[in-house]
Amino acid sequence: MTIYRIRFILILFSLGFTSVLFSDENPATTPEPLSHPQFDKICQRMAQGNVDLLWVGDSIVNGFANGPGTKIFHRRYDHRNAMSIAIGGLRTGHVLWELDNAPVDKINPKMAVVMIGTNNVGHGKSTPAQTAEGIVAIINRLKDLYPNMKILLLEVFPREPSPDDDLRLQVEEINALIRPIYSDNKVENVKIYSINDLFLTDEGHLLPEIMHDYLHPTELGDDIWGKAVEPFIIEGLDEKPMEAVGEQGGDDWMARFNEKNELLKQNERGYQILMLGDSITHYWEISAFDEQDALTPIWKRYYEDHGAINLGIAGDQTQNLVWRVEHYDFSNVHPRLAIILIGVNNIPTGHPFESTAYATRRIVKIVREKCPGIKVIVLKCLPYLYMGRIEYQMMVDDYNKILPYYFRDIENVELIDIGDMYRDEDNLVNTDFFPDRVHPNRDGYLLWGERLKSKVSEMLE
Repeated sequence: MTIYRIRFILILFSLGFTSVLFSDENPATTPEPLSHPQFDKICQRMAQGNVDLLWVGDSIVNGFANGPGTKIFHRRYDHRNAMSIAIGGLRTGHVLWELDNAPVDKINPKMAVVMIGTNNVGHGKSTPAQTAEGIVAIINRLKDLYPNMKILLLEVFPREPSPDDDLRLQVEEINALIRPIYSDNKVENVKIYSINDLFLTDEGHLLPEIMHDYLHPTELGDDIWGKAVEPFIIEGLDEKPMEAVGEQGGDDWMARFNEKNELLKQNERGYQILMLGDSITHYWEISAFDEQDALTPIWKRYYEDHGAINLGIAGDQTQNLVWRVEHYDFSNVHPRLAIILIGVNNIPTGHPFESTAYATRRIVKIVREKCPGIKVIVLKCLPYLYMGRIEYQMMVDDYNKILPYYFRDIENVELIDIGDMYRDEDNLVNTDFFPDRVHPNRDGYLLWGERLKSKVSEMLE
């Protein structure tokens, strides 16, 4: 019995899986020889070195790298020195054999993405429990080979059209076994993550436009996959797509930062809500269109009376807000809720959507680290027709579509879209609420306050 097998069984027993029994021989943990011309190409590529991102799997991973998703894969990962050791039909034993026989000493990846196991049950070679043990053996082997490498272990993708199909149930059993082993950072440098719900309808059905044969993703499925794992690729490769930048507005900008930071340090009002953003948040205090005595009662009714502090600064982009939350002194405050609206100012300056979204993710994580237990509302960017250019509105709409991928793994974070309130019959900015097509007026802020009123109360409770 191998050390991996002993370790796996001990983990299962420690987690209460006392009913799981294994035979002495497990085909899922036994290296299974592989004769395939693609393996020769893998060895040739690996011998060249210079691999930062390693993809491990079967035909599903291979289809992303060399099939329907090829264009997406190359666009996302070629510049990141990626390579795939996935081959169609592989089971866990094949992958173990690959790792024993490929020139693995020629590379030192920073990160691996692993998704394997469906062929074990699909080919009838292993039970779900045996397959789970094979997945653990692969993770352990990778950790032995590359001790400092980060591993993103994806739960095995759903298969078959319906949630009660036999192979779907077997895949779910595999995932149920490996999930508690790696969840909550139990194993250093290994993150288990499921994107399976992104492939399914609300009723749990697979659609052919996502997986044409109810097993292998189409180009659309691979596009969803690439978007969903992007934040983890950035983190795993330790990339810095957008550096924090302070003092972007000069003396006035720093004066407002210092003023608000002093209020946080004193915390005389016992702040419960942090309002973080750009001019749209800032202008709760200094409306561009209304006398302030018309706006102040709205702010007081919906936020000030709940203990909110306005930390918006006009003109800020996401990298500026990253700098601010890094430098604010939250040591004397214990807020229960943060409301974050940022990113729209990045659009006309050409920042990549994914860099902007990732910077917003950083903001959320920094706030949660500095304010333990805080809940967070991230607002999608509001309708935006800067300079009357409709392409900016289209860009904002496209940007909002990728935002959900950047927060779905973070607890106590809700992504909310209130922008529908501010659109006209043509689905563009309604100037009754946004006179300059960028910033709300009194009526716009009134709608905002009323729309979020119950949600804010609920999250404060």
